[in-house]
Amino acid sequence: MKLKKYLFETAKYALRSYPVIRPYVKRIDRLYSMSQSEITEYNNRKFVDLVNLAYTKTTFYRKLYDGYGVDISTIKSTGDIGKLPIIDKKIVRENAGSIAIGNKHFLLKAATSGTTGEPLTIFQSYKSILIEQAYLYLYRKRCGFNYGEPLVSLRGHLDSKTFKMNTFIGNILYLSSYQLQKEKAIDYYNEISKFAPKAIEGYPSSIYNLCCLLKEAGLTLNIPLCFTSSETLYGFQRELFKKVLNCETFDWYGCTEHTIGLAEDKTHSGYFELPGYSYNEYFDNYTVTTSFINPRFPLIRYKVNDAITLKPDFVKHSAIDSNIKTIDGRTESTIITRSGALIGRLNFLFKNVNYIKLGQIVQHKQGDIEINIVPDGPFGDTEKSQIMKHVDERIGLHDIEVTINIVTNDKIIYTKRNKFNQVVKL
Repeated sequence: MKLKKYLFETAKYALRSYPVIRPYVKRIDRLYSMSQSEITEYNNRKFVDLVNLAYTKTTFYRKLYDGYGVDISTIKSTGDIGKLPIIDKKIVRENAGSIAIGNKHFLLKAATSGTTGEPLTIFQSYKSILIEQAYLYLYRKRCGFNYGEPLVSLRGHLDSKTFKMNTFIGNILYLSSYQLQKEKAIDYYNEISKFAPKAIEGYPSSIYNLCCLLKEAGLTLNIPLCFTSSETLYGFQRELFKKVLNCETFDWYGCTEHTIGLAEDKTHSGYFELPGYSYNEYFDNYTVTTSFINPRFPLIRYKVNDAITLKPDFVKHSAIDSNIKTIDGRTESTIITRSGALIGRLNFLFKNVNYIKLGQIVQHKQGDIEINIVPDGPFGDTEKSQIMKHVDERIGLHDIEVTINIVTNDKIIYTKRNKFNQVVKL
C-alpha cells in the first residue's frame, strides 16, 4: 500500500512539475505585472469569450439563459454580468453532465468534501490543473520558496496507519495528520528536524495540532515558511506557528471548483485576487464567482457560501494590490437561535479568552449549543464567564441556551478529510 501511495504521489508531482507548467507560469507572471486597468480589460475578454463558449457548447447554459431571456449579444464586458442568473451547488450537482464541454472521459472528476451536505462532483481539464499549479508555484516562489526545496506536507495524504513517507522527486516529507498524539510528539520532532525543511504546508488545524504537541513537550523547530489552505486561518493559530515553528505564515484561499483564488500578500495586510484567475462579486454573506481557468466545465456566476470582507474605500492600482481585508469563512458555519436568526463569524466568542487550545461550537438543535473547550492551562469559571459575556453581546442569552464543556482533543469533531470546522451542526 505504501509503495502504491509513493508511486502515486511521485507521479502526481512529476505531472505538475515546473517543466510541465512552465508555459503557464510565464503567462501568469505577466498577469502579475499588469496594472488594474489592464487586468480589467483582460477579464472583460475572458468573460465574454467564456459566456459565448458556454452558450454555444452546452445545453445547460443555452436552456438557462434562454429561459431567463438573456440576449447573449448584449454581453460585452463584466459590466453586463448582472444580466446573467446566479447558479449554486444544487444546480451544478443536478446538471454536471450537461455543463461539461467535450468528452467527459478526457476530464478528471473532483469532489468537494461535503462537510455541510451532499458532496459535489465537478469536472476539471488537465490543463486547468496545470494552471492552478502554476498559480501556486508562482505564489510560493514570491514568498521565498522554490519547488524542490525540502517541504513537509501535513495535508491528510497519508492514512491513520502510515506515519511518514518521503518522496525523492519533489523532496517532500509527508507526515500523517491522523497520528497527532502526545506520545508521537518526539517522533514528529525528530523526523522534521532531520529533514530540515524550508517550508511546511497543511490545513491550519493540522499544523496547529502539531504545534500544540510540540509546545507541550517543550520543543521548537526552525521552519522559515508555512503555507496554509483549505480552512479559515485564525490569528491564534498564526501566533502559535510563529512561536513553535519560528515561521512566517502565508495563507491561500481557493475551492475545488477552481472558481476563485485569493492569496495573502507579503505584508500580511490582506489578500489579493489571483490575477486572471476569475471574476468575483462580493456580497454580505456569500461570494459569486466566475472561473477563467477551467472553461471545459464553465461555472459562471457560481455562488460560494463564503463571506469575504473588502477593504473600505480601497482603490486597486495593480493586479496584486490586496483589496480584501478578511476571509470570514463558510456562512454555513452559522448557528440558529430560538427566534430563527442565523448567527455567523463566531470566532468572536473566544476573543481574548485565556487558556483555550481549541474551541468548537456544536449545535444539535435550534436555540441550543455546546461550546467544547480543549484547555491550554487553568481554564475555569473566569474564562467561562468571558465566553458567556461574548455570547450575550453577540447573540443574546435570551435567544440561545449555552453549555460550556471542558473536553480532551479526541472529542473535537473533524471531517472525513481531517479538516476542522469551528461550528458543527449535528
